[in-house]
Amino acid sequence: MNSKTMTMKTPLVLSVLASLAIGCGGEIQQLCFIQRPGLGGYAIVFNQTGAASGTCGAAETAFLKDRMGDIYTMDKFREDQSQLGIRPGSLLTIIPADPTDPTSTDTIKRPTAASLALGDFDQLVPDANNTCVVKTLNAVTGEGGSSAGRGIQLTNVRFLTGSLYQGSQVEMDATYSLNACSRTYHGIGITPVVSCDTADANACNASGNPGAGIPASGINPSFPVKCDAATGALFPVRYAGATPTVLPAGDPICWLTSETFPVLK
Repeated sequence: MNSKTMTMKTPLVLSVLASLAIGCGGEIQQLCFIQRPGLGGYAIVFNQTGAASGTCGAAETAFLKDRMGDIYTMDKFREDQSQLGIRPGSLLTIIPADPTDPTSTDTIKRPTAASLALGDFDQLVPDANNTCVVKTLNAVTGEGGSSAGRGIQLTNVRFLTGSLYQGSQVEMDATYSLNACSRTYHGIGITPVVSCDTADANACNASGNPGAGIPASGINPSFPVKCDAATGALFPVRYAGATPTVLPAGDPICWLTSETFPVLK
């Protein structure tokens, strides 16, 4: 595989200072962590939960597939970190490369508030199942251009979090729409988004082996993953680091071996 098409394998960021907060009686209080945009976002795979409805033509049907992928970047806001922000990559406007300039690449127009879904965490610490939930978020719309007419309504966003999982696996319900046609989905996702080579048996190795020249994928070692070409083909837009830069789409990615949340070894 051409190395230029590989997404950077950024190690999963674990902050010791952020992972522990001492509560009353010396007990350790885990927080509702998520992984912020520096890892390149979450790869979310959506499977349909109902037929498309409304006024649905050829363009709408082609967009609202039975199974599709999207890259979401996420962050937390407010002083107490009680608000979640999600920006779906499919709502951003892609500016095509200049065909007359061989050094030009696709870029993403600077996003606005229109594509940022916001919602409040039900609680600031994980429940007994190591999950944190945001039940409702505001509906968001495309930024125009290549995303004109698109909209997404997210609900029931649930992170697998705490000091062990750090919010690096997530599930959610979503209604995607294009013009007057919409369809409901259930999604599951992980971060980081790691491109891989299906011929490499160690492509998704979580811990790696520096002595043997095997890099770590950065994916939480508790997650069972494999290099999956079919899933990689679902993603039309990918990111490189914190800056939303368009990378070649369709490469295989390291993906979960099941899609029933939570997916653990």
